[in-house]
Amino acid sequence: MFLNKKSTFLAVAGVVGVALLVPVANAYHSESGANKENGGKECPVNYLNGVPLDVEFGVGSEAITHCLVKRHGAKLVVEVDSAFPADINGIVNKNKATFLTNIDKMIDNYEVVNGMEIGKDIDIVVVMSSSGGALLTKAHKSFGLDAYGNPNPNPFAAQVAKGIAKGMKFYLCQMAARELGIKHNNMLDGVEFVTGGHLAVVDLQQLGYAVLKP
Repeated sequence: MFLNKKSTFLAVAGVVGVALLVPVANAYHSESGANKENGGKECPVNYLNGVPLDVEFGVGSEAITHCLVKRHGAKLVVEVDSAFPADINGIVNKNKATFLTNIDKMIDNYEVVNGMEIGKDIDIVVVMSSSGGALLTKAHKSFGLDAYGNPNPNPFAAQVAKGIAKGMKFYLCQMAARELGIKHNNMLDGVEFVTGGHLAVVDLQQLGYAVLKP
């Protein structure tokens, strides 16, 4: 389907798996307490920065903290339609990239807190369309022009590379590529095409992927 020309879809990608937190009935709200959920697995598996939750948030915090229930065979698609996030007033912040600036937080939450391995316990796919497609280029005018009128390098390329190295899979919508003037030789290493971003997301949904839209 997507990862190769045969029909094996090994998808992998990214951000806080909110959509994955809706498993079996009553499993998420257990009368026996958060740490008894999911077959008695620890919650959290590890503390961020080594600070216990009761120390970071106050006594009793760990007992009321619910971690992910589905920690194996999870599937997530992140749909990115804009290159830069906007605040509540619609003001765009070009110092941040939609979703990409949260990759580290997603990795921490899945792998450190919940003990899941990206690419093994959860497949994460990122589909970028509309202006978001610029985030998968080596250089683009969306990031400004240099003194000679050439497109500036993509300042967020390292975050894409980090996601790919972790096992996430990134796809660029060809319809967006046409609009943005993106050619294959300007795409970041490891990025692949889908013919249409929104249709690809629908296809992934039908394959069992939960959708997260930053």
